Amino acid sequence: MKFKSIGLGIVLLVLILVGGIFLWHGRQQITPQETLVSYFDFLVIEDYESAVEIFYPLDGNGDYDWSMVTQYRHTKTKSSTKAEELANYCEAVGTCLKVEVLSSEQTGDDLYKFTVQFINSDDSILLYGPFGGMTEEEMQPETKFQYYVKKIDNVYKVITPPLYRP
Repeated sequence: MKFKSIGLGIVLLVLILVGGIFLWHGRQQITPQETLVSYFDFLVIEDYESAVEIFYPLDGNGDYDWSMVTQYRHTKTKSSTKAEELANYCEAVGTCLKVEVLSSEQTGDDLYKFTVQFINSDDSILLYGPFGGMTEEEMQPETKFQYYVKKIDNVYKVITPPLYRP
């Protein structure tokens, strides 16, 4: 009887795990925060195809704008996919890192603002700056950044690009 209950527990655990995988691949995200964290997790593991599916960069006017990503397209490549362009962007800026969400708030209909910290591969917090020969007195390093997630066509998508590092 003991083995039956252990076996049943293992079966239930497997069903829960598999169900979670199918839930994600069906793109039925549960929360905007899960979308944001998943997006950066995809970037960290270099699964750019999955990251592109939940990334919809908007400019200051609220219009779709992929051009900031394409500025890092390899010039010898005649055409490339959005996943390849996002990979080039991440390679160029070096800030496609794991995130830790510090706070969140709903700022409008289907729009959510998150304050995050980036976690380096050595588990330290990313210090952003100073740049261009400036000192810390001239430009204090930043550790907290704002990211936005918006529901677009019934799917939560990250609308803020990965942090640009000059």
